[in-house]
Amino acid sequence: MTVLVAYALHDAVVLVADGRVSYPGEVITEDAVKWDVLNPSLTLGLSGVVDASSYARQVLSSCNAQSADEWRDQIHATVIAAGNLLPRVDDPVAMERLKVGIAGAGYDDEGFFVAATLFGPAMQAAHSQFIRGCVGTVKFVVVGGADGLDLQGHLTSQIRKLKIPSSTEPTAKVFHRQLAAAATTSIRYAARSDFSVGSKVRYTIKRRDLPDFSGWHV
Repeated sequence: MTVLVAYALHDAVVLVADGRVSYPGEVITEDAVKWDVLNPSLTLGLSGVVDASSYARQVLSSCNAQSADEWRDQIHATVIAAGNLLPRVDDPVAMERLKVGIAGAGYDDEGFFVAATLFGPAMQAAHSQFIRGCVGTVKFVVVGGADGLDLQGHLTSQIRKLKIPSSTEPTAKVFHRQLAAAATTSIRYAARSDFSVGSKVRYTIKRRDLPDFSGWHV
């Protein structure tokens, strides 16, 4: 399934996702855009079974949440509802692949935030903010990747190579791109052990009162 990385800084969020859409044994495209700008203050990253993630996006598009906590609650509840729509199959390997994940990156009146939930019928419970970490002033969540793969540790090691601004310094676009490049390295690490993850990666940067900026790592 698609790997999503969402970063929250004190003045921006960065969302990164691979562009692969696949069916077992077949790559359909490497160029899919795996996020949706829900409104000027929130972008959703979509992962997992396409029908389920599309359903979750549709539900969230009509949501009137205003704060970070409200969005976290709505994303969590919606992913569980979407995951419960997935079929139950007899093959345990196939069952394990049936998941839906959402990562939200945006801002409210109090600042910038990220939120993520992953769920599927083979899971005991939904994983809210599935993998999360913090390096200096950089907070992040990761959704996707093969079970047992330490993507949080891998991404943390990539972020630590960067010069991280303090919470009083404005973050420049060059730093946002460096974070996107760090996520790209970790996503490509995940791609080595997961056919459903691609190595062509797209990122988007959201700041308050400025147009979103997007690009590819090919």
